[in-house]
Amino acid sequence: MRQSGTVRQSGNDATIGDRATIGDGVILLRGFYLSGTKHTVTYVGQNKIQIGCHCKEISWFKENYEGLGRREGYSESEILEYKGYIELAEMFHKLNYNEPKS
Repeated sequence: MRQSGTVRQSGNDATIGDRATIGDGVILLRGFYLSGTKHTVTYVGQNKIQIGCHCKEISWFKENYEGLGRREGYSESEILEYKGYIELAEMFHKLNYNEPKS
């Protein structure tokens, strides 16, 4: 790490000022962004994903993906593709955000 003025630099010119802080109890979000055949898919946190302009809970997409896909003009193979992305998002959420059961 090299110092440049009041800014520390690391990696590929990423910078964080000297007085930057993250408070106690902050959980940094892990997520993902995929570029599908029709639209992008983004895990946005709080058990929600965004597909194109639709941002809803994963459970909503699990129940409505077929009808939504048809309304958006997806082919049958594209509907199955996005079903897979929804299942991936569900697994990602469970692995990264579900609290362990006592």
